[in-house]
Amino acid sequence: MTELGGMQQSGGLTLPAYTGAVTAAAMTKQLGMKYKTDNPMPGDFAMYSDRHVEIVEKVADGKVLSTIGGNTSDAVIRVTAPQGITHFITPPDKAGASSYNTIAQPSSSRQVEKIEQRYRVRAGAVKGGEEGAGRASGSLLSAPAFATIRLPIAVAAIKQQKGGLTQLPAADRKLLSKAVSGGQQGAIEQLYETLDNKANIKVNRIFRLAGDELTVLTTTTDGTIMPAYMTLWSADNSNLFLSKLAAGKLLDKKSTAALLKLMKQAPKSQSWGTRGPRVSGWGRDNGRLLLRQSWLQGKSALTTIVAGRSYKQTARASLAIASWLR
Repeated sequence: MTELGGMQQSGGLTLPAYTGAVTAAAMTKQLGMKYKTDNPMPGDFAMYSDRHVEIVEKVADGKVLSTIGGNTSDAVIRVTAPQGITHFITPPDKAGASSYNTIAQPSSSRQVEKIEQRYRVRAGAVKGGEEGAGRASGSLLSAPAFATIRLPIAVAAIKQQKGGLTQLPAADRKLLSKAVSGGQQGAIEQLYETLDNKANIKVNRIFRLAGDELTVLTTTTDGTIMPAYMTLWSADNSNLFLSKLAAGKLLDKKSTAALLKLMKQAPKSQSWGTRGPRVSGWGRDNGRLLLRQSWLQGKSALTTIVAGRSYKQTARASLAIASWLR
């Protein structure tokens, strides 16, 4: 998997060498891989969320009988009747790919590609309607969520309160405001902790409620940031989430209005060309400075992901893409 993770893509960029990055690439049809949750075949990658990977050896009646795995007691071993597999990835040669390429850009728009070239960044953009269906452009359509993960965490926190957001204790409402409007990392972590020891389960349920069957909250990290920040969230599914939230499919009417109001109160210093209810998050991924933005424009949800070598590159490219999308 490390060899696959280091495989070069077009433009001289490489895929980060960790299992979550490979899953994200397969989800967005990069590198010629195929993501699936059933019908395993010998030779497929058996993925244990974003923590571990093995190779499917034997299958019978749609069930994995054995896998070959490494990184266990410094040895390569055969695992019989493996437990905990979350999904499978068909590798490029089996998926019928002739080469390793980034996701193809629709011919209807070359604007994102032009911005990528002008600012020397990788970027992706998705614009969709009320139900999330929309068009995608660019070469970077999946990345860690970073601080934008605060939205599903906030929805989970509100849903566990009987009566919704308006019934939250004053202290929790203040915490929600700091997390959603201010994007304060400490407040986001505290809000996550209010979900107790079932936090991951509760947030993953929110993803499923939004129609996202792929995203799984990350629980491991290198210790420098909150684990959930490294959750791989495709631009498509991020956009779908925001669309469902705005349409009132995730919360009751009053809670939805209150949460969108908090998003709209985000300071201008946290906006690069976005307007209305919005959320953004910065982070470092694969040696690059990355900025994610999601916002509502009328009935459309929009999401952008930009990764550059410097703050100026990333910010200017993000502003250019957001301005184009308007």
